[in-house]
Amino acid sequence: MKTYKAILPVFSLTILILSCTKEPPSIDGFNATIENTDVDAGSPVTFTINKGDAEFITFYSGRPGSVYENYPVDRGLQLDLQYSNTYSTSYNDQGQFTASVVAISYGNWSEDSKESVRNFTINVTDNRIGILSFKVKLSLTREIRGVINEDAHTVTVTFPSGTTSLTQKSSLFVLESAGAKIYDAGGTEVLSGVKFDYTAEFTLKVVARGGAEQIWTIVPVVAP
Repeated sequence: MKTYKAILPVFSLTILILSCTKEPPSIDGFNATIENTDVDAGSPVTFTINKGDAEFITFYSGRPGSVYENYPVDRGLQLDLQYSNTYSTSYNDQGQFTASVVAISYGNWSEDSKESVRNFTINVTDNRIGILSFKVKLSLTREIRGVINEDAHTVTVTFPSGTTSLTQKSSLFVLESAGAKIYDAGGTEVLSGVKFDYTAEFTLKVVARGGAEQIWTIVPVVAP
């Protein structure tokens, strides 16, 4: 029994020493890639990330409030890559953004740290020329919603039966892109709330920030 009592403390001490061995931080195997850095606004942008030995992966989109160079004022999104090695996001504004994938490890004693950063320059072009909503006000409390046909690029506005006055109707619209502008047939930019004449169909031109253009036809109808 005395022999076993002597061996047991030695064995326990050995385990304790081994468990307390300082291991330096490692980010070996970390990598991040992206298929395309020239993208359309609103389209998904997918990053493929190999975490490797890194303990934490943080993503900075490069949009305002999420710029790695502005850390710690800006904060990134910590990614959970347990079930997938990809992360997708999208950009709704035209411009150039520096996305960053940051890998960091602290080692088992957390005294040292090791970090690696992969930066990607994302060029976003906004050519969205759609109309999401189109409404016409009949009074302070009544309005009708136009039916949007994205394929034909038409908006059909059906007025109630018996409507006789179709002039100077305030029109509210929402474009697919906040950066797009809309012009009447005379080339004048119009804003949501403008008054149109609905006695006959007319056209509007949506111009995207990226330069794309689309003619939309507004079709007024009076219900029988």
